Amino acid sequence: ARASAPATTPAPSAGGDKPGTGVGQNRLTLTIVTGEGEAEEASAYAKAVADVSNGTIEIKVDNTTIAPTANYEADTIKHVAAGAAELGSVGARAFDLVGVKSFVGLHAPFLIDNYTLQEQVLTSDWGKALLDGTRTAGVVGLGYFQGPLRRPLGITRPLASLSDYAGARIGIRASNLTAAMITALGATPVVFEPGSIAGLDGMEIHMGLLVGSKYDVGAKAMTGNVIFAPRPGVVFANTAAFDALTADQQAMLRAAGDAMHAGSVASIGINGPNALESLCRRGLNIVQAPSDSGLLKLRAAVQPVYDEIEKDPGTKATIDKIEALRSGPQPSDAVECQVGPAGPPSAAPTTITSPLLGTYASSFTLEELAASPFLYDHGEASTENWGDLTLTFNADGTVAFTQANRLASTATSGTYAINGDVVVITYTEGVNLGETFTARWSRFGDGLTFERVPDDDLPTPYLVKSWTRQP
Repeated sequence: ARASAPATTPAPSAGGDKPGTGVGQNRLTLTIVTGEGEAEEASAYAKAVADVSNGTIEIKVDNTTIAPTANYEADTIKHVAAGAAELGSVGARAFDLVGVKSFVGLHAPFLIDNYTLQEQVLTSDWGKALLDGTRTAGVVGLGYFQGPLRRPLGITRPLASLSDYAGARIGIRASNLTAAMITALGATPVVFEPGSIAGLDGMEIHMGLLVGSKYDVGAKAMTGNVIFAPRPGVVFANTAAFDALTADQQAMLRAAGDAMHAGSVASIGINGPNALESLCRRGLNIVQAPSDSGLLKLRAAVQPVYDEIEKDPGTKATIDKIEALRSGPQPSDAVECQVGPAGPPSAAPTTITSPLLGTYASSFTLEELAASPFLYDHGEASTENWGDLTLTFNADGTVAFTQANRLASTATSGTYAINGDVVVITYTEGVNLGETFTARWSRFGDGLTFERVPDDDLPTPYLVKSWTRQP
């Protein structure tokens, strides 16, 4: 049960080194809570704080306390505002659910439609000043995370023209503005719980979400050149907890927010193309809205939304500033498939003879995963990437991977090929459907280790610990 009134703010714990001082003093320990299963933003912020503070401030990531309900982001804000945790991380869109209007302009329909423009907005002085608006909700905004671009996914029908939205049930994340946009397009917004999309005709999504959730499997099409809005993330602190910190500590938390954003810009430049390639290999159909009439009709349909949100002077000022940035030539972040879907696996050789054959096991905790020096992306510190793992290489050229812990269990399978000490794994079923990984492998006794090869992003779970061959 959540408290209906603010609770006493927990005192930050101390142990180790004090911020800004030498060894032997107290280390400040804070907890950041998030409702995101993969905790990418929270983990990235924790790392940025460790770097900026030279290890004198420790951030512990909690992505299990907030229940995965339809309103998990608003619940996260309320959790931190009530003093149950010092820090939180949500999509900026959710703040309109708790009365904060400062971010509404960032999500105005079809306004910020490329990553370059989003970066310009979030790094501007006036863009950063929007973070101050969160104080009315009992929290202090500390920084942004560059967010993915949200696009239409048509499940029962393509969503390429305005008429396609008529009467459709469109799944959204909880946000008053997003709901108003979908309603203006002639559809019914449905706030869905993660993993539950039954009865939906379409969704407002981003590509990275599809890779892991597989909401695209069986869907009609994603519209490649329609971008509803970005989904920037915001890291924030409980007001009382933040105000109790020293000026140096506050400055380090804000500086970490800037560092986190810079890192997220680089990360999204890698993750976006990777997600697109995975989805295309999985067979996702990408359609385009007619560039002349189709996009104009969509934008005209949401004019009533602009009329309403621009009644707030702050929102209108934000929109005007974004429009001014848009006045020059803008890059396009429309997408289309450059690769086709993976075909059926080719016939495996009759028998593979290699020391790699066999079933191997590895086991590690979420904390060990998050601390791994091989962590490629902080989004990897998710519930589906730790626990008890098995990896089986069969003589018929097939491979199987399983993962299990108290929170999640997954499986994936496919084929593999060996060229000396390099193995290429292509998954054709399960959680990694459509993905191919290449690694260098080495056997010593019953132990198996992997190394990344250039130009391949072998997931960190393969690297955290060595694998042990099973009897």
